[in-house]
Amino acid sequence: MVFLSLSGCSTLVYNRRDQEMRRKAELARMQREIAQLQSRVADMSEGQDRVFSDVETTRTSSDQRSRVLEDRLTAIERTLSAQPAEREKLRKQIVDDLSRKMGQIMRTQEAQAVSQRSSSGYEHVVKPGETLSEIAAAYGVTVTVIVRENKLKSADVIRVGDKLFIPE
Repeated sequence: MVFLSLSGCSTLVYNRRDQEMRRKAELARMQREIAQLQSRVADMSEGQDRVFSDVETTRTSSDQRSRVLEDRLTAIERTLSAQPAEREKLRKQIVDDLSRKMGQIMRTQEAQAVSQRSSSGYEHVVKPGETLSEIAAAYGVTVTVIVRENKLKSADVIRVGDKLFIPE
Protein backbone atom coordinates (compact mmCIF):
# COMPACT_ATOMS: atom_id res chain seq x y z
CA MET A 1 0.00 0.00 0.00
CA VAL A 2 2.76 2.24 0.59
CA PHE A 3 3.69 1.79 -2.98
CA LEU A 4 0.42 3.09 -4.11
CA SER A 5 0.53 6.05 -1.94
CA LEU A 6 3.95 6.99 -3.23
CA SER A 7 2.82 6.74 -6.74
CA GLY A 8 -0.14 8.97 -5.97
CA CYS A 9 2.15 11.58 -4.45
CA SER A 10 4.33 11.65 -7.49
CA THR A 11 1.28 12.06 -9.67
CA LEU A 12 0.13 14.86 -7.46
CA VAL A 13 3.52 16.53 -7.65
CA TYR A 14 3.47 16.08 -11.42
CA ASN A 15 0.02 17.59 -11.66
CA ARG A 16 1.03 20.55 -9.58
CA ARG A 17 4.14 21.06 -11.67
CA ASP A 18 2.12 20.78 -14.84
CA GLN A 19 -0.40 23.23 -13.55
CA GLU A 20 2.37 25.58 -12.44
CA MET A 21 4.06 25.26 -15.86
CA ARG A 22 0.77 25.82 -17.63
CA ARG A 23 0.06 28.85 -15.47
CA LYS A 24 3.51 30.24 -16.16
CA ALA A 25 3.07 29.56 -19.89
CA GLU A 26 -0.37 31.17 -19.79
CA LEU A 27 1.05 34.11 -17.84
CA ALA A 28 3.91 34.47 -20.36
CA ARG A 29 1.45 34.26 -23.25
CA MET A 30 -0.79 36.87 -21.62
CA GLN A 31 2.20 39.12 -20.96
CA ARG A 32 3.19 38.81 -24.65
CA GLU A 33 -0.39 39.66 -25.66
CA ILE A 34 -0.41 42.62 -23.26
CA ALA A 35 2.92 43.78 -24.69
CA GLN A 36 1.51 43.45 -28.23
CA LEU A 37 -1.65 45.32 -27.23
CA GLN A 38 0.43 48.03 -25.55
CA SER A 39 2.52 48.31 -28.72
CA ARG A 40 -0.63 48.58 -30.82
CA VAL A 41 -2.04 51.22 -28.44
CA ALA A 42 1.24 53.15 -28.67
CA ASP A 43 1.16 52.89 -32.49
CA MET A 44 -2.46 54.03 -32.53
CA SER A 45 -1.60 56.90 -30.20
CA GLU A 46 1.27 57.96 -32.49
CA GLY A 47 -1.05 57.68 -35.49
CA GLN A 48 -3.65 59.77 -33.69
CA ASP A 49 -1.02 62.38 -32.84
CA ARG A 50 0.04 62.47 -36.52
CA VAL A 51 -3.58 62.93 -37.58
CA PHE A 52 -4.06 65.77 -35.08
CA SER A 53 -0.81 67.33 -36.27
CA ASP A 54 -1.92 67.00 -39.91
CA VAL A 55 -5.29 68.55 -39.05
CA GLU A 56 -3.57 71.48 -37.32
CA THR A 57 -1.14 71.91 -40.23
CA THR A 58 -4.04 71.85 -42.69
CA ARG A 59 -6.01 74.31 -40.56
CA THR A 60 -3.01 76.67 -40.33
CA SER A 61 -2.34 76.34 -44.04
CA SER A 62 -6.01 76.93 -44.78
CA ASP A 63 -6.04 80.00 -42.52
CA GLN A 64 -2.97 81.37 -44.30
CA ARG A 65 -4.52 80.76 -47.72
CA SER A 66 -7.73 82.40 -46.52
CA ARG A 67 -5.77 85.45 -45.38
CA VAL A 68 -3.94 85.63 -48.71
CA LEU A 69 -7.24 85.35 -50.60
CA GLU A 70 -8.83 87.95 -48.32
CA ASP A 71 -5.93 90.32 -48.97
CA ARG A 72 -6.27 89.78 -52.72
CA LEU A 73 -10.02 90.40 -52.58
CA THR A 74 -9.47 93.58 -50.58
CA ALA A 75 -6.96 94.82 -53.18
CA ILE A 76 -9.41 94.06 -55.99
CA GLU A 77 -12.19 95.89 -54.15
CA ARG A 78 -9.93 98.93 -53.69
CA THR A 79 -9.06 98.89 -57.39
CA LEU A 80 -12.71 98.61 -58.39
CA SER A 81 -13.70 101.38 -55.98
CA ALA A 82 -11.09 103.71 -57.49
CA GLN A 83 -12.19 103.07 -61.07
CA PRO A 84 -15.27 105.35 -61.18
CA ALA A 85 -13.15 108.29 -60.01
CA GLU A 86 -10.46 107.40 -62.57
CA ARG A 87 -13.09 107.09 -65.31
CA GLU A 88 -14.58 110.47 -64.37
CA LYS A 89 -11.12 112.05 -64.35
CA LEU A 90 -10.35 110.56 -67.77
CA ARG A 91 -13.76 111.63 -69.14
CA LYS A 92 -13.18 115.19 -67.93
CA GLN A 93 -9.72 115.21 -69.48
CA ILE A 94 -11.11 113.98 -72.82
CA VAL A 95 -13.93 116.54 -72.77
CA ASP A 96 -11.47 119.34 -71.95
CA ASP A 97 -9.13 118.21 -74.76
CA LEU A 98 -11.98 118.01 -77.27
CA SER A 99 -13.36 121.39 -76.19
CA ARG A 100 -9.95 123.01 -76.58
CA LYS A 101 -9.40 121.44 -80.01
CA MET A 102 -12.91 122.36 -81.20
CA GLY A 103 -12.34 125.93 -80.00
CA GLN A 104 -9.11 126.06 -82.02
CA ILE A 105 -10.88 124.66 -85.09
CA MET A 106 -13.73 127.16 -84.75
CA ARG A 107 -11.33 130.09 -84.35
CA THR A 108 -9.40 128.90 -87.40
CA GLN A 109 -12.60 128.60 -89.45
CA GLU A 110 -13.80 132.03 -88.32
CA ALA A 111 -10.45 133.56 -89.24
CA GLN A 112 -10.57 131.88 -92.66
CA ALA A 113 -14.16 133.04 -93.21
CA VAL A 114 -13.27 136.62 -92.25
CA SER A 115 -10.22 136.62 -94.53
CA GLN A 116 -12.29 135.21 -97.41
CA ARG A 117 -15.05 137.77 -96.85
CA SER A 118 -12.78 140.75 -96.63
CA SER A 119 -11.00 139.78 -99.81
CA SER A 120 -14.17 139.61 -101.88
CA GLY A 121 -16.67 141.94 -100.22
CA TYR A 122 -17.43 144.40 -97.46
CA GLU A 123 -18.22 144.28 -93.79
CA HIS A 124 -21.19 146.37 -92.73
CA VAL A 125 -22.14 147.15 -89.09
CA VAL A 126 -25.91 147.56 -88.70
CA LYS A 127 -26.90 151.01 -87.44
CA PRO A 128 -30.13 152.00 -85.68
CA GLY A 129 -33.10 152.17 -88.05
CA GLU A 130 -31.46 150.26 -90.93
CA THR A 131 -33.26 147.40 -92.65
CA LEU A 132 -31.77 144.58 -94.63
CA SER A 133 -33.44 145.93 -97.80
CA GLU A 134 -31.81 149.33 -97.36
CA ILE A 135 -28.39 147.76 -96.74
CA ALA A 136 -28.78 145.49 -99.83
CA ALA A 137 -29.79 148.46 -102.01
CA ALA A 138 -26.86 150.54 -100.74
CA TYR A 139 -24.37 147.86 -101.81
CA GLY A 140 -26.21 146.84 -105.00
CA VAL A 141 -26.97 143.25 -103.91
CA THR A 142 -30.16 141.36 -103.11
CA VAL A 143 -31.48 140.61 -99.62
CA THR A 144 -31.29 136.88 -100.43
CA VAL A 145 -27.52 137.13 -101.08
CA ILE A 146 -26.94 138.86 -97.71
CA VAL A 147 -29.14 136.30 -95.89
CA ARG A 148 -27.29 133.39 -97.56
CA GLU A 149 -23.75 134.79 -97.01
CA ASN A 150 -24.42 135.58 -93.36
CA LYS A 151 -26.45 132.40 -92.69
CA LEU A 152 -29.33 134.40 -91.26
CA LYS A 153 -32.47 132.55 -90.24
CA SER A 154 -34.71 135.35 -91.41
CA ALA A 155 -34.36 138.62 -93.34
CA ASP A 156 -36.39 140.33 -90.60
CA VAL A 157 -33.99 139.50 -87.76
CA ILE A 158 -31.01 141.83 -87.66
CA ARG A 159 -29.89 143.92 -84.71
CA VAL A 160 -28.00 147.13 -84.22
CA GLY A 161 -24.27 146.29 -84.06
CA ASP A 162 -24.52 143.05 -86.12
CA LYS A 163 -21.65 142.69 -88.57
CA LEU A 164 -22.83 141.61 -92.00
CA PHE A 165 -20.69 140.42 -94.90
CA ILE A 166 -21.73 142.01 -98.16
CA PRO A 167 -20.20 140.28 -101.21
CA GLU A 168 -19.05 142.38 -104.19
